Amino acid sequence: MERLFKNNIEYLSKDNTNLLKGVFALIVVSAHCRNEMSSLNNTYLGMILTASGYLAVAMFYFFSGYGLEKQYQVNTKKYIDSFFKNRIASFYILYIFILSIYLSIYLSIY
Repeated sequence: MERLFKNNIEYLSKDNTNLLKGVFALIVVSAHCRNEMSSLNNTYLGMILTASGYLAVAMFYFFSGYGLEKQYQVNTKKYIDSFFKNRIASFYILYIFILSIYLSIYLSIY
């Protein structure tokens, strides 16, 4: 019986949740592709793809939040101290870089 509980812990390992997030991301992409296909409007397949897209977004966010919470539980002080540098600052530096490229191209065209 103890072996059964050990295996249950592995169901939500980092590798498994990353795999599930990838599957849910593909479902979301298929739902977005369905929006571009007007032939699927008012069909059962279209409704199923749309509904599965909504559910996939919810599950993707659930597993992402679960991973963040697990990292917080393991490295409480270190995680909070490095969160801004590792997650937010690197994103905004890239965002500002891409925005400046877009803005320079936009201003040169118009």
